[in-house]
Amino acid sequence: LDNLALSIGVWVYVEAGSESIQTVFANKAAGCDANPSHHGVALFVNEWQTSSQQAWLSWGNEHSGCEELGSARQAVPYTTWTHLMAVFEPHADGEHFTARIYVNGALAASTEKGGPGSTKVSTSPPSRPLAD
Repeated sequence: LDNLALSIGVWVYVEAGSESIQTVFANKAAGCDANPSHHGVALFVNEWQTSSQQAWLSWGNEHSGCEELGSARQAVPYTTWTHLMAVFEPHADGEHFTARIYVNGALAASTEKGGPGSTKVSTSPPSRPLAD
C-alpha cells in the first residue's frame, strides 16, 4: 500500500446543519500530532468546528502528523447524495505524489501547482502519505 496509487470513492449524504468534521473514511487517528497513530488517511466533510461543507482529505505519518487538502466551501451540498473521490497518484520517484479530491466527478482540489482547493501541505510535491 505504501508505494501504490490509492483511490477512495464514496457516496455521502450530509444532514442539513451538520457541524464540525463528518468522517467518511479514516484509518488514522484524528488530529495532527506527529506519532504512529496518525499513519494513514482520512476523508471527511466540514473543516474543524465549522459547517463549511468542504470535502477534506488528510494524510500523515509519525513524522508529518497530518497534511490536508480541501475543496472550496459549499462543495458538498446538504441533503443530497454526493459522490466523493480521493486519489493519491504516486510520482515516478516513488517518494512524492499528487493528491486530488473529486466531487460528483469534477476536480474540486489538487496538490498540483495552481490546482483548485485549499492545501495545508508542508512539502511540495507532497511526500508519500503512508511511508514509514
